[in-house]
Amino acid sequence: GKGKGKGKGKGEATPEAAAAVTAAVNPAPPLARQGARTLGWWYGFLVKLALCDVALWLALYALRVFWHELPSRRMVNAAYVIWVLAYNIPVFGSLLAIDLAVPTNPCGRLFQAVNRNQLLVFLIANVSTGVVNMRMQTLFAERGVAYATVYMHMYVVAAVAFMLDVSGVKPRLL
Repeated sequence: GKGKGKGKGKGEATPEAAAAVTAAVNPAPPLARQGARTLGWWYGFLVKLALCDVALWLALYALRVFWHELPSRRMVNAAYVIWVLAYNIPVFGSLLAIDLAVPTNPCGRLFQAVNRNQLLVFLIANVSTGVVNMRMQTLFAERGVAYATVYMHMYVVAAVAFMLDVSGVKPRLL
């Protein structure tokens, strides 16, 4: 057909049409291809996370004091959703702060080890969680014992993942 294709025959797409189809199929490029963020941008993001966390804790306080709504996991009410966000944003922020403070990534090897054996590490973590829960009454453990148990469990799972990676173990699925 004749048109804006500049001599293109029937069935040949123009670059504009190809770009439109590509944009429709893949609307947003992955983060890695969107351009590198500057260090200042990440520090600003960290500050915004902290402010967002403060706002969430204030909202949770307002829900509790003025509307007498307590967080309920069973009901998954607004107070519970806000509490989960407010509780987990500092964890994410602290991981980001560590990543910004340490120029080289010391956890890169561990992330790589877990990434190579995701299913096996997941299964080991779940089975070992069951073993821990059968060996001790985790619900009634004192705070210090509970923290020590969680940290030891994380350390053991991470060590197993690292040893699997170093030894070259790769589980085969079917």
